[in-house]
Amino acid sequence: MCEAVGFAHSQGVIHRDLKPDNVMVGAYGQVYVIDWGLARALREPAGEVGLDGRRSAAPHDLDVPSSARTVMGAIAGTPVYMAPEQARGDVHQHGPRTDVWALGATLYAALYGRTPFVGTTREVLDAVRAGVPIAPPSPVAPEELRLIWERAMRHEPEARYADGAALAAALTDWLEGARGRARARELLEEAQSMTLNLARSRQQALQAQQRARAAMRSLRPTDPLFVKEDAWSSEDEAEAREAEAEELFREVVGRARAALMHAPGLSEARAFLADLHRRRVEDAEARGDARAAKEHMASLAEHDDGRHREFLAAVGELTLLTEPPEAEVQLFVAKLQARRLCPTPHGEPQRGPIQGHRLPIGSYLAVVKAPGCDPLRVPFVIQRGERWDGAPPGASAPARCCVCRGRVKCAAVNVWCPRAGAGSAAIPTPPTPWAASASGSTPS
Repeated sequence: MCEAVGFAHSQGVIHRDLKPDNVMVGAYGQVYVIDWGLARALREPAGEVGLDGRRSAAPHDLDVPSSARTVMGAIAGTPVYMAPEQARGDVHQHGPRTDVWALGATLYAALYGRTPFVGTTREVLDAVRAGVPIAPPSPVAPEELRLIWERAMRHEPEARYADGAALAAALTDWLEGARGRARARELLEEAQSMTLNLARSRQQALQAQQRARAAMRSLRPTDPLFVKEDAWSSEDEAEAREAEAEELFREVVGRARAALMHAPGLSEARAFLADLHRRRVEDAEARGDARAAKEHMASLAEHDDGRHREFLAAVGELTLLTEPPEAEVQLFVAKLQARRLCPTPHGEPQRGPIQGHRLPIGSYLAVVKAPGCDPLRVPFVIQRGERWDGAPPGASAPARCCVCRGRVKCAAVNVWCPRAGAGSAAIPTPPTPWAASASGSTPS
């Protein structure tokens, strides 16, 4: 309809009575705009003369509730679909933007199942002159379409679309976008439907890897060839399963990314990809695969909508209670140097106790010192989003790191107490590069 009216505008003709009743749709989808009795060629002198050469009839009775019928006379058109300049009888302002108003009103009626103005003809004309259509009954229409009809029905003609072709282009853009969003949702649904198979494939790959590791560990140099071949076959199967899982993962990611290509603003696709890559980061960290964790972390950051902000921060918390409380604590972080994890000072020394101190994930060593006492070395690991407080398994209260000389000083059950000269924790500690260290000196 807008394209047909746009063609008329390109030929210098305006319709001036556009409404749903003046549109016909053929059996094969052809759209016909009919009833050009009030049309006006803009190159002709202004006046109320139709293309058929006949003048308008006498003015319509404005008190009759027939606002959906064409009104003839100085005010020509159908009140509920006419522009404000038509309702004022300002013939000199009639132009393509006048038809644009009617097209916007027609779009309004198609979206909400009602005309933008109601009442008697006089009431409708007064409302049209004010240029404020009835608020839509509910937000059932897409936001983009609401913005289109609102612009088409602006009170000032200069604020509307220039002609029918411009309005048609806006609607075409929306339609293409709607088609893209529909295709995007189809692709996303396909990706989501594949996640169960992906999880199953991943589990099978992990089980195959476990069997392969067990078979290889059990091998002895003197085992016969057929025993070794069975173990090697287990390794081959594990590699094949891993390749299948990776291929399926790439297929799932590919569909979700294709959805974003069709609809870049599809938040569901971004959330799906973010969740998918977060699980991969967690799996990679559990396996100790730093390279894979880094790759998936980058993809997670690319698609995150804010829900994974804390996870991306890659931090945890340290709570370290000291005895005496004012003992000095120096933290060291493990860094790879010459293929070895070496302790590197992390921050300045601080006084205990330490509570809720945020640290990047990694392996650490806390060296606790107090005057006249041997240093206490406390190795620990900071894990993502978790708190380390030294509490033994089954305990709820944090452990207390006690620095003393010559005797064991325990103020509570959950206390780490080094014996004189030992300089190391007296209870089992997390696996860190320094877990086996028994030296009481500060690491260098």
